[in-house]
Amino acid sequence: MDKILRPRVLAGLTIKVPTGCGNMYVILNWKDGRLFEVFATLGKSGGCSQCYSEALTRSITAGLRSRSKEEGAEGQVNVDDYVDQLANIRCPNPHSFPKEESNVSCVDAISKALKEFGKLKMDMLAGIFQGINASGGAPVLERDELKEAMIIHEKQAETFHKING
Repeated sequence: MDKILRPRVLAGLTIKVPTGCGNMYVILNWKDGRLFEVFATLGKSGGCSQCYSEALTRSITAGLRSRSKEEGAEGQVNVDDYVDQLANIRCPNPHSFPKEESNVSCVDAISKALKEFGKLKMDMLAGIFQGINASGGAPVLERDELKEAMIIHEKQAETFHKING
């Protein structure tokens, strides 16, 4: 596998996720319409939790940046594979309340951020950016609306590709 080089500037999202270790900020960046790198920073700097989070997200990023040695073939690890492997890994400091924001570890929090946002398409990201800028910081679309818009977009893309080959 070869490594895809990182350009100087990338677009992405920062997701604030409460954890038992404090607030975690999961940063997802895209390149060429696909998730390209992941970072996670705990609000409290240093310590073992931050060390493990950095090591984990470096490993995820390595998989996302990989490609096979065949000309033009992509060998990127699927985001769902990361979600499946990281979900529900427990630590002694779970974050339980409120239920919709609960997670059982910092690793589980990264998994949830990847599951919710890691497969967004570029036009959906652009919509999020426009909504954030237009509303002074709060996204225009709620989570359910965003998921519904993604489904509609994917169906439109499928139809386009069927018509246009």
